[in-house]
Amino acid sequence: MIMTKGEYVFAEYTVTQVLDALSDYELRKTYDVQYLSGSLVEQLDEDSEIEHFKFDSGSMFVSNRDFCSYASRVWESALDQNAANLDKDRQVLWLVIKSIDHPSCPPLKGFVRGELIMSGFKFEPLCRASSSSSSSSAEDTSPAVGCRVTYVCQMD
Repeated sequence: MIMTKGEYVFAEYTVTQVLDALSDYELRKTYDVQYLSGSLVEQLDEDSEIEHFKFDSGSMFVSNRDFCSYASRVWESALDQNAANLDKDRQVLWLVIKSIDHPSCPPLKGFVRGELIMSGFKFEPLCRASSSSSSSSAEDTSPAVGCRVTYVCQMD
């Protein structure tokens, strides 16, 4: 079993911009050297889906891996009424991912099915609100640029 954690601050990008980049199957090829392909298997609702990913092992002695996973986005406003009026780029977002079996995502020849026991991202905006936002009559409309992304993964 492998456990990893990473954290990075994207000073120039919003929570939704980073999420969009991570969710783009074609763009991922430009920054993930082991990524071969990904596809949407089933869209369950606005914030959850089943996806299939294929990865190069990086070694001729280890088989390539594929993953069939359930992914769900949970915005802070779903958990805290105080965040209900915040723009999405001003909310904390959790992206939770776990391996599943799905009939439209069978194991592939030439790949070993990997298991994501639990994986996820936490996106935290660097700019939550201006000092004027404490007043109910004033709303902060400045761009919420910058976010910290923490990634954790436990896989087998």
